[in-house]
Amino acid sequence: MNQTPQIDDPTTRPVAGASNATTEQVPYPLAVARRGWWRGLLAILGVVVVMLVGQILTFLMLLLGQVYPELNGGLVLGPIGILALNIGLILLIPGSLLLSKLLYGSARDLLSVVGRLRWGLMARAALVVLPVWAVFIGAGLALGVQPPSPIVIVIMVICILTTPLQAAGEEMAFRGLLFRATATWAPRGIGIVVGMVVSSVLFSIAHFVPNPWMASYYFIFGLSLAIIAWRTGGLEVPILIHAVHNTFSFAVGLLTTGSVDALTQRNDIDPGPAMLVYDAVFLGAAAVTWLVTRRKKTA
Repeated sequence: MNQTPQIDDPTTRPVAGASNATTEQVPYPLAVARRGWWRGLLAILGVVVVMLVGQILTFLMLLLGQVYPELNGGLVLGPIGILALNIGLILLIPGSLLLSKLLYGSARDLLSVVGRLRWGLMARAALVVLPVWAVFIGAGLALGVQPPSPIVIVIMVICILTTPLQAAGEEMAFRGLLFRATATWAPRGIGIVVGMVVSSVLFSIAHFVPNPWMASYYFIFGLSLAIIAWRTGGLEVPILIHAVHNTFSFAVGLLTTGSVDALTQRNDIDPGPAMLVYDAVFLGAAAVTWLVTRRKKTA
């Protein structure tokens, strides 16, 4: 008799159960042996502490830029400032891994259901993500490009080298640690939804934007990446999307305005409903991921 082949679910991993050495398939990010509401609160507090340490380091580096203004090329927010802001968030990488180890017994489980970053999955996802963002890049550059000065070129290099790591830090903290921490506050079926919503709200709050359009944008961005992390069983695709989005959005903004100072002033303008375009792209990415992973499970 022919048997239907078993297809592994990429969103889950076997985890030791509470009853004798039985195992069960538990979805990412709930594949943890330790639970408890207090662990979630400590995780949130721990991320806040790491971000505060990052802010202090950023402040000290910005002071260096004021003492030696030539390092910033006469800009309020020059190379030192951009490097400082990114390093402050890169600290979330070791911070999140350490908190995951202390609170949940494993740092590797934070990365994916297989306990590591799946570089092959990230490479395959890049074949889709990069062309989509190429369209946005082209549309942005169509607004007009300012001839880059030497200091702008330096900022661009710093952005390309450090922004992907900054994005990875945010993903490990919010879609990794805090998604896991808050998802364990409720039973598994509901917990996934709780984790998605609460971690996305925290992600939006962490950006300190009073504008409702921008606040909703960060929430939708976080929610979409949380869905993708759950459906792919790890942080690889969210890190890729976040890194590409941040790096190229900043680069395009810098080339079209001519300086970080001008770019910062432009960001103070109310974007209005134009942000719905980005919301639609991120939600579309989450929907496509859901459909692709569902088809693989039932194939």
